[in-house]
Amino acid sequence: PVTFASEPSKEALVLTLLSGRAAQWGTAVWENQHPCCASFQLLSEEMRRVFDRAVLGREAASVLADLRQGDRNVSDYSIEFRTLAAECKWNEAAQWDMFLHGLADRVQKKIFTLELPADLDGLISLALRVDSRLQRRDQLTRPSSLSELPVHPVHAVSNTVSPVLDHEPMQ
Repeated sequence: PVTFASEPSKEALVLTLLSGRAAQWGTAVWENQHPCCASFQLLSEEMRRVFDRAVLGREAASVLADLRQGDRNVSDYSIEFRTLAAECKWNEAAQWDMFLHGLADRVQKKIFTLELPADLDGLISLALRVDSRLQRRDQLTRPSSLSELPVHPVHAVSNTVSPVLDHEPMQ
């Protein structure tokens, strides 16, 4: 076990390990000498209060029922799905159905052309493979940079009037 010279040194170490918005929060409470910085116990409790947004029980089930992949990849969707599923205690058949139902249409359509696995782990693995293939296909069919886009010259249209001739045309 690691020992610390003082409570503030223990708190400072924890705060230096934070990143992103949590680091911004940690810096603010430390620099403003927030009461939660009086002890490691108080800091821990405040961090749980501010950052622990765990969804439990019925709330997890409700969120899981509405969960959709949307524009994100299957990997991100499956992580959120598994986290919520662990909290709501649905049986595997219900989880299987809800996972499939929440997938983006393009992933679902491809999965329905394949043999469906019997268990949730198999379904998630299949969805990950399908999503990966669809992303690769999209990358191959989409130009990778503006320099590869076809160039269509734009013909300038002149708004100038032809000069009037001072002499008569030849006869």
